[in-house]
Amino acid sequence: MTSKIYEDGNIILKEDDPINKIIFIEYGCIEVYTEFEGHEFVIERLYQCSVINAQAFLTEDQMYVSLRSKGNCKILEIPKALMDHFLEQHSSVMLSMMKHQNFLLISEKKFPLNYLIREP
Repeated sequence: MTSKIYEDGNIILKEDDPINKIIFIEYGCIEVYTEFEGHEFVIERLYQCSVINAQAFLTEDQMYVSLRSKGNCKILEIPKALMDHFLEQHSSVMLSMMKHQNFLLISEKKFPLNYLIREP
């Protein structure tokens, strides 16, 4: 895992960025926001122990919203290369993830808000 610290207002991911990592919030707050007709809308605020992009990571999707730090925050990232290496070493986990990936691809559902939230 890679650890990163962001100061208030730093952009973590932008709309249309490829999803090539899973993000865990170690501390602080991340705002999920979008822009529409020149106005910005904060959709959600995510806090410690929230997980971002777990499902979309499997389908190699893109971001449909943007993420930025609200105050100082620290995140942990699992990049795609590290996850691929882990899956090569653990075939049973890989098989389970492939089944879930197939389910997501067959269902043709989009997940524009892709996170697991833990309320503080």
